Amino acid sequence: MAATRDGDIEAIKQQLAAGADVNAIDDEGLTALDRFGDEETAALLYKHGAKRARDLKAEGK
Repeated sequence: MAATRDGDIEAIKQQLAAGADVNAIDDEGLTALDRFGDEETAALLYKHGAKRARDLKAEGK
């Protein structure tokens, strides 16, 4: 979550390559896409199937 908030693209890529769940929910009920720091970060997250917490909730997840 910190890498997403800070826009640390390389750290995000490393975490995704290691199998991180792009739709993980943090202790505040938010996903990485809810916390993205800039458009480049959002684009990378979308590319990997990221969704906002409210969208996951609407899907029953």
